[in-house]
Amino acid sequence: MSEFNDRVIEEFRANPGRVDSAGFGSNLVLLHTRGARTGAERVNPALSLRDGADWLVVASAKGAPRDPAWAINLRAHPDAEIEAPIDGEVHTIAVRAAETTGTEYDAAFARFIDRSPSFRTYQRRAARQLPVIRLAPRAASTLSADDPAASKHRLRRPATEPTKHLTRVAEAPTATPFPGSP
Repeated sequence: MSEFNDRVIEEFRANPGRVDSAGFGSNLVLLHTRGARTGAERVNPALSLRDGADWLVVASAKGAPRDPAWAINLRAHPDAEIEAPIDGEVHTIAVRAAETTGTEYDAAFARFIDRSPSFRTYQRRAARQLPVIRLAPRAASTLSADDPAASKHRLRRPATEPTKHLTRVAEAPTATPFPGSP
């Protein structure tokens, strides 16, 4: 993990989900994914925008020619967790990832450009469409980041769990599987 990400994660956890040093404010989530090849847990910060009960994140990698590793991990293992600030507290939430398409994608990406015009530059720089991923809560349960059950929950997931393919999310009717998923 990069030194920048380490600092952002540390600030996020020290200030109930708020990261002012990098300009995120409270629009950040920490994505907990499993490595596509290794199954090892990974944690990455990502700018997010709320969309009803869901969160949207864009896999920009600052306009790199390839998607960031966390997007590849979500394609292999769409069931993940996020740490997200809600009403001044950080909660750990089980989510399912689905890539947006069509008019839903257009509207979501426009929201990211409104939040930070840098996304327009990232899109021009990249030789790919920057994926916008919807993170929809999987269950009604929300764990506090300070709750010991939150870390126990993550540790119980076996690294050998079979790969799950991305499926349509009921709350997001236009969300579709990642390319290459059944």
